[in-house]
Amino acid sequence: MSSVLLRRLAPCLLLLLLLPLFVFCEETEKECHPGPGEDSVEAECRDTRNYDLCYKTLMADPDALRACAVDMSPPAVNILLKNVTGTSKHTLRLIQETTDPTTRECLYACNKLYKNVIHDLKVAVEAAKVYETLDVAEAAAINTGDNATECENVFKKRRIASPLTPWNHMLIELSGVVDDIISYALV
Repeated sequence: MSSVLLRRLAPCLLLLLLLPLFVFCEETEKECHPGPGEDSVEAECRDTRNYDLCYKTLMADPDALRACAVDMSPPAVNILLKNVTGTSKHTLRLIQETTDPTTRECLYACNKLYKNVIHDLKVAVEAAKVYETLDVAEAAAINTGDNATECENVFKKRRIASPLTPWNHMLIELSGVVDDIISYALV
């Protein structure tokens, strides 16, 4: 390599060597501070509506522990997807065990709501990876809470107790936390 060419390429080579030392969120221009791990989870959860739920949930997820605060959206949406999927499976078990036809009908209605949300959240997991489509992920998170509320209303309209209340309340709280995390990334 000629010395002239080397001098011209030196700044580029230096940049390539230093670039891995910095993690940037491309569109928001936020640095990854604090770095991945517990401090990042703590920083992300600090401004959510339910710090304890956010912190415990993200700390239990290896993907969240590897992400910096501005990149918590994909693991958060994935956690929400896992919770809705678990709620749907629980609902299917209740449908099999329930002998009351009205309760069974309500459970079917709720499971249909969960299935719609599961589809939306699968799309949202991918959307959360790209800044330009974070709004899709945010809408799916909000929709999750709305559908869990609607499930509770299905039972209220029939004036029967919902066996899914604890599950739905968790989904409502978790969807709010995920919405907060995505909103933080959009700032």
